[in-house]
Amino acid sequence: MVLPAFVFLPLYMYPYNSTSWSTLTTSIVANPDLKFHVVVAPNLAFTDPDVNYVAGLTNLSSYTNVLTLGYVYTSYGDRDVLEIEAEIDKYVGWNSPNELPIGGIFFDESPSNNSTFSYMSNLTTYAKASLGAGKDYISLNPGVAVDASFYTLADSINVFEESYANFNVTALTSLDNTLLAKSTYAIHDFTGSTTEQTALVSQLASANLAGMFITTQPGYTEWSSLWSSFCSEVNTLNLGNGTGGGGGGGGGGNGGHGGGSGGGGGGNNGGHGGGGGGVNNGGHGGHGGGGNNGGHGGGGGYGDDDDEECDDDDDDEDDDDDDDEDEDENDEY
Repeated sequence: MVLPAFVFLPLYMYPYNSTSWSTLTTSIVANPDLKFHVVVAPNLAFTDPDVNYVAGLTNLSSYTNVLTLGYVYTSYGDRDVLEIEAEIDKYVGWNSPNELPIGGIFFDESPSNNSTFSYMSNLTTYAKASLGAGKDYISLNPGVAVDASFYTLADSINVFEESYANFNVTALTSLDNTLLAKSTYAIHDFTGSTTEQTALVSQLASANLAGMFITTQPGYTEWSSLWSSFCSEVNTLNLGNGTGGGGGGGGGGNGGHGGGSGGGGGGNNGGHGGGGGGVNNGGHGGHGGGGNNGGHGGGGGYGDDDDEECDDDDDDEDDDDDDDEDEDENDEY
């Protein structure tokens, strides 16, 4: 069965004001049938969100097609379990007094070695029990393919995090279809045109991935120049290949999914077009500012896996506010 793909978005940009996340909310409103899984707060470990973050998250919670996930890193299994659990507890606290929209946990830099299965099992079990039903979505980001057993721990797993230059169709199609339906791809440094991005999205969708992200940027601290087109492309494929069909020729694929006007989807498994990508294994974005080579650096990472510093220099996060006051706030973030 073809599943509608969601947009997987590491939102490692601080909300200085009501317009800081407007690029995102504009796409959310423009594509009401498209689900957005948004990873938030890579810098707020062991702290409470300030007034700006409360306002930003409260606004996101007003949209029914948004799922927010709290960022937690595991250092590929090297981070202390009690420290991670304390960070999860902080997100649980967000959900209670402030009623902020944390719908689950995103475990960045999650290990892929089978010997770490118990480690991740303990963490995901703790997170689900602590967050409670309806707020216990679990997403893992090893950035590489993992053993099928890890899929019993999570709702989705990001199995490809590399640059567009490293995207490999063979690697994508080599995964089991059942696992692909719970997998996501994230691609950075996309250098193609809008038309080429459409083809890439179609390629990923035809593989029946659960979700995807493509950006022209080297990290997650700035918006892709093709962001709005990307969202529209995913949404169009979802609508053209959803169950229930529309105009003539809709069917195609499994059980006549496809739908849409004249000819519908018509691709693999119910008319999904193709598309897709991945992102660098190195650094995996991260929980700080960072920039392009900073390991954990606020999504900008993709540096060495061993980087442990949580840099707080996110000066390039937002073009909306360039004054000194905002830069001071950013240093604190």
